[in-house]
Amino acid sequence: MLKTLAHLIRAGHATQAAMFPDLPAHARGLPKLTDAPCEPCGACVEACPTRAIAVAPAEGGGRVLLDRGRCIACGECVAACSTGTIVADRSTRVAERTREALVLGNPAPAPSPRAPEPPPVYHRSLHFREVSTGDAASDLEVIASGNPIFDSSRFGIHGVASPRFADALVVTGPVGLAMQEPLRRCWDAMAEPAS
Repeated sequence: MLKTLAHLIRAGHATQAAMFPDLPAHARGLPKLTDAPCEPCGACVEACPTRAIAVAPAEGGGRVLLDRGRCIACGECVAACSTGTIVADRSTRVAERTREALVLGNPAPAPSPRAPEPPPVYHRSLHFREVSTGDAASDLEVIASGNPIFDSSRFGIHGVASPRFADALVVTGPVGLAMQEPLRRCWDAMAEPAS
């Protein structure tokens, strides 16, 4: 016990002394806007996978709106910005009380940019049941379709656990002899299409 106590005394503080320290240099953090004027080239808008950036032409440059609520901290907009209007923010003090406060604008905060209306083809949802027959690579692709970048749920595409609630059956991989009967039972459990 004395050895443990001596070790704790020599180790010093186990917690950080400073409250909310900045992120280390190797961490990206969220992007932020600077006072540098924006030349509306659209590179940051094209680079953003979640449509968190909107640029509108304005007097003296472009008006940039950055929605931190949609941002996934990928850093693509910082890399694409050639004017220095969007830079990395290593601060950990990014919490806000309201959703509107997460939207940054230059030179002043503005309302969140509205996402465009989905085309009519996406107005109805699609629920699918995946049956894996042993192809792990295809399974990973189906899982990746639901991550924050691709986000298939924004198009109304959702995976379901039961074939009774599925509109489509997704089979990943070759169907061997051992999988033929379970796959047929899964198909039979699906509801008939509505007329």
